[in-house]
Amino acid sequence: MLANALEDCPRPPPVPEPQQAELLGSLACEIEPETVEWIWQRRISRGKLTMLEGDPATNKSTLAVDMAARISVGRGCPDGSSCETGYVIIFAAEDGAGDTLVPRLMAAEANLFNVRIVPAVHQNDDSSLTILTLPDHIKAVEATISSSNAVLAIIDPLNSFLSSKIDSHRDQDVRRVLAALGAMAERTNCAF
Repeated sequence: MLANALEDCPRPPPVPEPQQAELLGSLACEIEPETVEWIWQRRISRGKLTMLEGDPATNKSTLAVDMAARISVGRGCPDGSSCETGYVIIFAAEDGAGDTLVPRLMAAEANLFNVRIVPAVHQNDDSSLTILTLPDHIKAVEATISSSNAVLAIIDPLNSFLSSKIDSHRDQDVRRVLAALGAMAERTNCAF
């Protein structure tokens, strides 16, 4: 009897099989080759990410500040090659602006009017604190870079800016943040 009752019940329409996503792309012959714009020949390019990696206390931040100073005044690169003059943004998490970064920039003879220092922690109007994190605040970072037409953006150190949702020990998590930064660098034509 139950079998007969089930046969008389209307059946829902069959669930369609999931559609396979089509991966879009271009034929290589349709892509126009582009020339890389170098800020420092074969080392730092516009619209790309460059990593300074090394053990602690090996002067990575000092090198970054030196490069910021050179770009801020258009002084040549360390190897003597020419250097574009432009605006630099330093996203700083560990070094204090007044006691460390500005004195280093002054020692490197930077044009302080061409360097903006953005701290990792910001005080809001209501005295609460906001911590700048990536990728959560990528639009704010992009807006800051775009509004100043920055040539170089320095994030020092990257780990201090990673969202709590990002596990810095998981390659996939870090790659997602780097992909977002890389896309932003390309859109803004700013070297990171």
